[in-house]
Amino acid sequence: MTAAVQPHKISSAEIYEHFKHINLSIERLVAYGTKKPPLLIYKPRKNGQGQAMKLDLNLHISFVPDSERIAESKGGLFLEIVDQVGDRGGFPAFAWAGKVGNVVEETKSVRIKFGMADITALLAGIRHIRNTGTLTLPVGLVANQKVDKRDFSKLVMIHKFNDAVSVISYQFTSLGGFLKVSKTRDWVKSISLTLAEEVAFEAYLQSALHQFLNTGLR
Repeated sequence: MTAAVQPHKISSAEIYEHFKHINLSIERLVAYGTKKPPLLIYKPRKNGQGQAMKLDLNLHISFVPDSERIAESKGGLFLEIVDQVGDRGGFPAFAWAGKVGNVVEETKSVRIKFGMADITALLAGIRHIRNTGTLTLPVGLVANQKVDKRDFSKLVMIHKFNDAVSVISYQFTSLGGFLKVSKTRDWVKSISLTLAEEVAFEAYLQSALHQFLNTGLR
């Protein structure tokens, strides 16, 4: 007769490691659904006065214990436009996150957070302009502009926080668009987009909108 096989005993440490890996896998799945690789567009110039932009969806969600309901959503969609700052190793360098080397260069970078209203306004504007083949936005999308200064080819979104005012604008052209962000009258950054780049911009905004709706973020 063969001896009975003894069952393998699992230590508490092995059980802990097993559940830690399960939890890590779940966290990765959640993160994959709420954080996308950023959209990067570079516009270097030989004279060193180019620009670049980064559109970055970065959401953090927490759940109600023992439930599938979302308890809290943080983060959002962030747009950063930066200046070219010379080159490094023969390649154009840009002032991402307001830093050049170890020196903070705040005036070379503007970073703004998009709300759902910004995303839907941009998507509605792009859809209308490109589907109609005109450069005229509907009155409802330019309602926040002064009547005597309305530009029906430009979408303007204004954010006010106490005394601080930031502005996002997108000027439509037959060749693409001109994206501009500002935090003060003198702290302004802008970048031009081709029609092909506008398609990528629109697709990223659409993806971000789905995530905002899925997580209840506004």
